[in-house]
Amino acid sequence: MPPDLRARAHVEHCVTPACLERLHAAFADLWRRAPEVPDEDRLLFETAVVEIAANVIEHTERRESFDADVRLRVSPGLLEADVVDSGAFVPLDLDGDLPADDLATAGRGLPLARRAVHELRHHHDGEHNHWYLMRRWSTVP
Repeated sequence: MPPDLRARAHVEHCVTPACLERLHAAFADLWRRAPEVPDEDRLLFETAVVEIAANVIEHTERRESFDADVRLRVSPGLLEADVVDSGAFVPLDLDGDLPADDLATAGRGLPLARRAVHELRHHHDGEHNHWYLMRRWSTVP
């Protein structure tokens, strides 16, 4: 592990709703190995990553042999995640706002994830969707 990397986790083959339990378990292990990360940053980052993973599981147009992986990293002052899936390209509006209807359940995931992290990016390289999430946290107690 690089010297500035405090902890990391990898959840492979995250393609069914049951994977979200494995993802939460990976986060629990990550936080045990990086106890210095403030609770608020943990909660917001985990929420954002789980929202993106859930969207991939539920909404991605799957090709034959669909797969998805989630990689998590904790460095001093930085939480990062990469979610990579083999689904088809879908144009997305990452700047969209929350639905006007407070009771609406659809259309909330991406805006909530975007608000919970400092950076949320998505691109498709012709074969894979790549999601990158980053949240800065204070290393000062």
